[in-house]
Amino acid sequence: MTHINKCAISVEQNVPETLCHYTSLESLANILQYRTIRLMPLTSLDDPQESRTADAPGIAMYYFVSCWTDDKTESIPMWNMYATLQSGVRIELVNDPFVRYEYSEHEAAKALKLTADHVRFGENGLRTFLPLEDIAVHGISAALLEGTNVLQRIRYTSNPDLLIPKTISLDDNGMQVDTSGVAKYKNEYWNFQHEWRYVLNFLPMNPFVDIEDSEERFAEAIGRMISGVDARAIPFYDLHLREDAIRGMRIVPSPKMTTGNRILLNHLIAAHGLLDNVDESELVGLL
Repeated sequence: MTHINKCAISVEQNVPETLCHYTSLESLANILQYRTIRLMPLTSLDDPQESRTADAPGIAMYYFVSCWTDDKTESIPMWNMYATLQSGVRIELVNDPFVRYEYSEHEAAKALKLTADHVRFGENGLRTFLPLEDIAVHGISAALLEGTNVLQRIRYTSNPDLLIPKTISLDDNGMQVDTSGVAKYKNEYWNFQHEWRYVLNFLPMNPFVDIEDSEERFAEAIGRMISGVDARAIPFYDLHLREDAIRGMRIVPSPKMTTGNRILLNHLIAAHGLLDNVDESELVGLL
């Protein structure tokens, strides 16, 4: 039985230069302290429909996302849902703010716990979007090595076949698996979000071990993903931010932020040298 997985995320066209994210003051503190953006599984999102497929009940736990918007006009619903009017912030970052890692063949072999003769990158080595040890330990799809296909625009629809996609089909070659519709569509009711998201697809396997048996192990991994027999070992994944992206971050305090929370925000951004990165909310005095 043959398994074909079409899970690569297409490279988006006309991507906005910057994207915005509504979040809590606590989350901003974690972003600045650890220099990371957290991705959560589809099963943890506020729209339960997103974790549903027609035939693969376990697959949503293998898709980790961070949700952003391209709408630069402040949204009262977004403030209330994801940040609160009294204690939240909206941050704005460049669309590709993440660190890239460079490995020589020796460094890659060490990170992957392989012998040197199993690693061949050529004279220029390897430049990756994710630490190789994370790909090995957590099973992150090696198709994401370059990090050029992790950002995608959400499409809004009322089509039930897109909202609850079918992932499995049968043909003369056996069973085919197509997950390209997962994490891509939302009901039209959510279109006020103007959402873009970063998406990582995890695999329950180490793609660098037993390469000669990789097709068979890949098919087994896809089967475990579909059935959900392997619960994810991690509840989230953190992508590391470049320093220049953090220095260019814009921060908007929520329009009804309390005095105490504003004091906390000012102390936080002062500690990270970002006092000049604050833009006041356009909704102050209007709510």
